[in-house]
Amino acid sequence: MKVEVLVATMHQKDHSLVEKMNIQTDAVIINQCDREDHEEFEHNGKRIKFISNKERGLSRSRNLAIKSASGDICIIADDDIVYQDGYEEMVKKAYQELPEADLIVFDIAYENEPEKSWKFGKDKIQMGLRRALQVNSVRITYKLNSIKDKDIKFNTLFGAGSIYNHGEENIFIKECIRKGLKIYYFPITIASIRFRESTWFKGYDEKYFFDIGAIYYELFKSLYLLFGIRLLLRQRKRLKDITVFSGIKAIMAGKKEYRNKKEEENA
Repeated sequence: MKVEVLVATMHQKDHSLVEKMNIQTDAVIINQCDREDHEEFEHNGKRIKFISNKERGLSRSRNLAIKSASGDICIIADDDIVYQDGYEEMVKKAYQELPEADLIVFDIAYENEPEKSWKFGKDKIQMGLRRALQVNSVRITYKLNSIKDKDIKFNTLFGAGSIYNHGEENIFIKECIRKGLKIYYFPITIASIRFRESTWFKGYDEKYFFDIGAIYYELFKSLYLLFGIRLLLRQRKRLKDITVFSGIKAIMAGKKEYRNKKEEENA
């Protein structure tokens, strides 16, 4: 069983990221920058594919990593992750104990803000849609064959650097469940991350709820507005330069634009 880390990053000028992230397995690193290049080299006996390209958008990087991967088990990664020593054996052990799992969610520790280190308890559990939609991407691992056999990809309209700035992992997870893949949580921490300000989140403003309209329509279809209003009301004390009413309008506008884009694609 080969474990491979799939990293999305930008503007790397050398290979030092491999050491910084403490990568101890094979890896595919997608480096969005201003050049086109494909390098392969060994690092401590492991094979590293370092692919630089001029595309933009997190989901495009994730998809290229899937296409370029060759491991049995893949770990989704960003460039601010630091893996624990021995993470390869931790991941292998989890898949050996849960052979029916197509995806396994692990814990990630936030070094400077431990309260953000979300966990789902102390037991191994199968995750339904509600719980799985709470998972951020760097906690996700998957069997590569399960993803490729079902032709599952990240939606390139979503994610940092795309039209809609977030939600890509939620849509990916829903697609996995829709196509019958089994998702489990395994209560082991495999990496740490230093919490930092988001590159895309600028507050609960009009653009945020515009994107929510598109995301929730893709996730919940006709129930998109119900879930959107619920989120809006939960965050009403933190709204930035908008009212609840203008937030609802933004949600509806985001849904309308996204639906039109889908109709154009399918025409």
